[in-house]
Amino acid sequence: MKAKQFDKLAKEAFGSVLHDFGFTSEGSRWCTFHRQVNEDIYHFILPDLSSRGVWYDVKVFATCPRLDPLFSEKFPDSLGIPTDYCYLAPSGIGLDQTSFNTKSEENFRNRFKIQVASLLTNVAIPYLDRIQSLEDLLPLIQSPHYIAIASFYLYGDEKSRELLRQQHKRFLSYETDDKAIVSILTLIEGLLATPS
Repeated sequence: MKAKQFDKLAKEAFGSVLHDFGFTSEGSRWCTFHRQVNEDIYHFILPDLSSRGVWYDVKVFATCPRLDPLFSEKFPDSLGIPTDYCYLAPSGIGLDQTSFNTKSEENFRNRFKIQVASLLTNVAIPYLDRIQSLEDLLPLIQSPHYIAIASFYLYGDEKSRELLRQQHKRFLSYETDDKAIVSILTLIEGLLATPS
C-alpha cells in the first residue's frame, strides 16, 4: 500500500475510534493522532507504515512540551518519543512491536476491525489515561536527556543538576550545529543557570 492511501485509510479508521476519546489528526501531514491533556501533557497515537507498505505498527506515547524546546515547530508529526518503548501490542505498550497487515485496503480494514480497534480502546487509551502529569511520565522515560530535564523540572535538586551536567557534556561532544542539539544544549544551560 502506498503511503498516501495508508494515511487516508488510517485517518478514517483510527479517527472513528479515537475522536470519541478527544483525539484529532488536525495539523498532521500524515495520520498522527494527538490530544492535549493539560499544558504539560500531550498524548499521541501514531499508525506508522513500514517502508515496503505491507504492514504497519502503532506507536503510543505521551510527552511534555517542556522537554523539547522545538515542540511547537515539530508538533505533531516530528516529535521525539521520550518513552522509547511505545509499541501497541496485545500484551500492552512496550517493546513488543506488533505489525498489522496492510497489503490491501481490505486487509487493512479487516485487521483494524478484528484487532486494532479493540487494542486502541482496551490497551492504548487506558495506558495514556494514566499519564496526566510530568510526574506520571517520568518513570516511563527512557531517553537520558529527557530524564535529566524532567527530573530537574520536578525536583530541581543536586541529583537532577548532576544528570543535566552529564547530558550537557554528552551533547557538547557531538560538535555540531544541528538545530535540535543546539536547542537542547541551550535549554540545559538555561536550567543549570537557575539558582539552586
